Amino acid sequence: MHRQKVAGFSLIETLTVLIIMGVLTSFAVVVYGGYRRAARAKSAARQFENLFNTARALAINQNAYFQAVIDPNTSGLWIDQVDGSGRVVAPKITTPEIWSAYVRLVELSVNGVPAPPVLTRILFRPNGTSDAARLVLFCEGGTANAAGEFLTVKLYSPTARSRTFAGNRP
Repeated sequence: MHRQKVAGFSLIETLTVLIIMGVLTSFAVVVYGGYRRAARAKSAARQFENLFNTARALAINQNAYFQAVIDPNTSGLWIDQVDGSGRVVAPKITTPEIWSAYVRLVELSVNGVPAPPVLTRILFRPNGTSDAARLVLFCEGGTANAAGEFLTVKLYSPTARSRTFAGNRP
């Protein structure tokens, strides 16, 4: 009798393909988690930079004093208009924003002085200058020793411009 050859995969071939797919999938999940953490941290840093840029533009365009307000307890950000002595003239002239719950504000200093974990105000003047500020952000879900999980946002006083630095905690 003639025996016909049956086309198909053996059990060993099928298991090998499944194991390879499982390894690749687990690798992809780990890589995606790191990407998502980094994206959240960068998004929060952009929110701080946008807050500073908006406060600077308002101060220059309206020839008035404004302050960027950061609330570490509620993760809130907004801008107030103030007078020359620092009293609030118009509160929350921008809609308060909230940065990602996965991003923690580790360190905040204004003019070189560490700010307590309460409402922190950064003054923007009509001449285009501001207080100097330094914010260190940490994205939750990673290890404290891992590179790239800390972002530092610096606000430079003479120009009221901000810049973000990535990497290990400075």
